[in-house]
Amino acid sequence: MDNSELSISGYYLRPTLSYKASTIFGGDESLKGLSENGLTVSFADLLRSGLGEVNGLQLASDDIAAKFAAGETDNIHEVLIAGEKASLALELTSAIRTKVLDAYQEIMRMQL
Repeated sequence: MDNSELSISGYYLRPTLSYKASTIFGGDESLKGLSENGLTVSFADLLRSGLGEVNGLQLASDDIAAKFAAGETDNIHEVLIAGEKASLALELTSAIRTKVLDAYQEIMRMQL
């Protein structure tokens, strides 16, 4: 093991993490293809993909709500479900942001 790796219970962590992206954000095809082919997916790529999905849910919710208001659709259930999905995704993103900031602040408080 060199200095750039850290061992936890036999697993090695490297600056570029490799994991199955489809299990975290429900199957973004571009990341899923990379991870299944054995290529690594960076944390930035995973974060960008997740934020893109949250943004997509928000846009879809806005779009279906506008169609409902214009009378183009009469299915209130779809409108409510899309709104709830977008709301939950935004709440999860906010919670993850808070945890990441807490971890960063804890690391900054560590004495060297």
